[in-house]
Amino acid sequence: MSTTLRNHIDITCYESELRVEHGGEFSSLESLAINRTILLAIPILPDMSSSTCKKRQRKRQSRRTGIAVVELAICLPLIVLIFFGTLETCRAIYLRQNLAIVAYEGARVGVLPGSSSAVVQQQCEMLLEDRGIDGYDVVTSPTPETLQVGGTFQVTVTAQCDKNTMIGSQLFAGKVLSETVVMRAE
Repeated sequence: MSTTLRNHIDITCYESELRVEHGGEFSSLESLAINRTILLAIPILPDMSSSTCKKRQRKRQSRRTGIAVVELAICLPLIVLIFFGTLETCRAIYLRQNLAIVAYEGARVGVLPGSSSAVVQQQCEMLLEDRGIDGYDVVTSPTPETLQVGGTFQVTVTAQCDKNTMIGSQLFAGKVLSETVVMRAE
């Protein structure tokens, strides 16, 4: 920590060097052109080897460490919350994409000639189980057996977010994701 003294100081300019005399000691400042006596506030720094200075440095360093701990205590929960919120949101997007793929595959199987509701249901369940999706439901409309050539076939796959999250159901509690695919029969 520096102390400041108000004192009468002689400043003399020599070519490109400025010399400041204070208490019989000389300091030099470059590139100033002042040639008069003025009243200044000059910081006087303590000797760096003194034990008082080292104690002050340790005290300052421990204060800085304390401030860093407080900043971490404030910011870490927020960072963790953002991290896990991002993970859960990505998991929900991944779940929705998987539902779209399963609905597409079910509709593709359902529009083939000679298909049945059991085949569509089996195809969708196989894909959902392979992808680790729980709490799902598959609905087809109309049944593939009654489907006419050129008619549309619709498969809707729904899944509960609660049963498909990584860390719990806090963020998407009670939410149900659904994807529907409509195809024309061949």
